[in-house]
Amino acid sequence: MDINPNFKEIKLSAVLNGIALFIRALLGGIIAYIFVNSLTKTDYGYLTLIISFLAVLEAFADLGIGVSTSVFIAKSISRKINVFSCIISGFVLRTITILIIFILIFFFPNFVATTILNQPNLSNYIHYIAIGFIFCSYLLFFGRILQGLHSSSLRSIGILSDVILYFTFSIFFVVILNQGLLGVITSYNISKIIAFSVILLLLIYRFKKIKLTLSKNLFIFKDIKNISKYALPLSVTTLSAIVFIQLPILLLGKFSNPEQIGYYGLASKIVLILTIPSQAIIFSVSTALTHYKEKSIDSVSIKISRLLEISFLLFLPLMIYVFLSANRIIILLNPEFNESIIILKILSLLILFNSLTIITGGILGFIGHAKIEAISYLISTTFLLISGLFLFNRYNIIGMSLAAIFASMINCTINLVYLI
Repeated sequence: MDINPNFKEIKLSAVLNGIALFIRALLGGIIAYIFVNSLTKTDYGYLTLIISFLAVLEAFADLGIGVSTSVFIAKSISRKINVFSCIISGFVLRTITILIIFILIFFFPNFVATTILNQPNLSNYIHYIAIGFIFCSYLLFFGRILQGLHSSSLRSIGILSDVILYFTFSIFFVVILNQGLLGVITSYNISKIIAFSVILLLLIYRFKKIKLTLSKNLFIFKDIKNISKYALPLSVTTLSAIVFIQLPILLLGKFSNPEQIGYYGLASKIVLILTIPSQAIIFSVSTALTHYKEKSIDSVSIKISRLLEISFLLFLPLMIYVFLSANRIIILLNPEFNESIIILKILSLLILFNSLTIITGGILGFIGHAKIEAISYLISTTFLLISGLFLFNRYNIIGMSLAAIFASMINCTINLVYLI
């Protein structure tokens, strides 16, 4: 079994990941334009809420199992012990969590739509997305397996195929067939099924290339215990991070109407797309940081300081531009969403603070202080929940936007103070 990670593979993975994230941002912008012009305001609001809900469901289905499995696969490789035992153990754990979520949304869509989301009209759509949810969950998990097998480049290809497929089917069902929100969800389901097939083939290809075979000596229960133990603290960070991002929309779904959700969702989507480069930065730079870490701690500190300076100089002008151009951006997308203008002006601050949070959080994880990142997310998410409810009651959707800004500032500040 020859699975030796090398610097060339790491650099290739970083480049492919950067390309994948760039294409994701580009296609994400085009898809946002298509949806905001093809769907009614109400349906766009529903779509925004469904996407946020799916993100939270996926976080609960993962619970850090994907990353934990990836880590133990890599450890098994370095120790030359049974890799398949880790893969099967992680698969068993992931299947359990996936089935629990699937049962909830497939068999109890009325409960989810009415009680959890407070949007009864979403019942049929919640039932329908359960199909795509399963394939999406395994798609992400198999990607983590590839990462553990030192093949992040194949993982990037699999994820990129998902983005391109979703874009293609969205054009077909939403624009050409004019199927509205149902067309969006159909595109989601089909793209996840095909993308899952693609990454499964890539995984099989990787198995054959490294001549990985199934051994009789499996330590399933032991590995399940180890993976679960490692995943537990990771799940806190992952859940807190996802809930932190999606909480404003989920709260609006609970206490507001679909149109207001759509206004906030459009502005939030623009900001989210513009913060994608921060993910590429931290993924790519981790390669260089690994190299310098082997030399000295001082080298790492210098590189971290420069990284933060460059990130600030990159995202500050972008934030200012969006703030000043919010009116033109929204009118270009759809003049009927003019109420999103003031929201985008407020949320434009997130371009800087959320990007720095992603980068500093990644650095904290790299230097072995992921606990600080988890605490930071827990504090800021709790603040967001309390301030969001308070400010929404006083200032409606503007109050929710302000709460998101204040919470992001707290999150970013905690990370920066610890690093500095």
